[in-house]
Parts: sequence; structure tokens; C-alpha cells
Amino acid sequence: MDQAETVRLLKEVYQNSRTAVDAIGTLLPKTSSEDFASSLRRQMEEYRKIADDAAMQLRGFRELPEESGVFSKLGMWTGVQMSTLVNKSTDHMAEIMINGSTMGVIEMTKYLNANPDVSSFALDLARRLVAAEQDNIDVMRRYL
Repeated sequence: MDQAETVRLLKEVYQNSRTAVDAIGTLLPKTSSEDFASSLRRQMEEYRKIADDAAMQLRGFRELPEESGVFSKLGMWTGVQMSTLVNKSTDHMAEIMINGSTMGVIEMTKYLNANPDVSSFALDLARRLVAAEQDNIDVMRRYL
């Protein structure tokens, strides 16, 4: 097991899942569909659990989770705000979520493929994040 790569992967899992929590938090107040909002809240809770698990594992390495940078958060927030300024329809917000989850699957899969020597618990957590992203895509497709 490569400890430095394990820590790096755990930090990636943390940042990706926190970004998802932030994005969902930005979309939730914009939806008028209680069913859609309920789906978003369930997804948010799963991402929050993954982030908490990654943070706990990082503390075991005496590391702190790193939040996304201010500019990254601002970019995500601005993108969601601009995208929903004119169109707040459920299908449009579902498309935003699908696009974000697809990027998350791609990023995490690349990272997993490039770093096979990480600990099994970090691999399992990263795979859990990919599975959550894929599940999110499937759930959001119902709203298109």
C-alpha cells in the first residue's frame, strides 16, 4: 500500500463528495417539485456520509480533509446560478446533476485506474462514490 497515494485518493473522494453536497445545496431551493427535492436530499445525505467517512480515514493518517478552493466553489455556484437563472425546470436541473455526476465518475475512475496501490478501504470508499454517482445518474434520468 502506498500511503501517500491513499491519502491523495481520500482527499479526492472528500473533495468530490463535498462538491456534490454543495451543488445539491445550491439546487434545492430552486426546485418546486417535492419529489425531485426528496431525491436530491437523499443523494445529498449519501454524499455527506461518503465525505464524513473519507474525513475519518484521513484523520487516521493524521491528515485533514482539504476543502475545494474558494474559486472552485465560486465557479460551481456561479455555473449553477447562471444555468438556472432562466430555466428552473426539473428536467433542466436533473440534466445539471447528470452532467456533474458523469464528470465525477470520470474523474474518480481515472484516479482509481492510475493509483492501484492504495489501501483497500480507500479503494472501497472511492468505488462507493462512483456507485453513488452512477445511481444519481439513474435517478435523475427519471426527471428528464
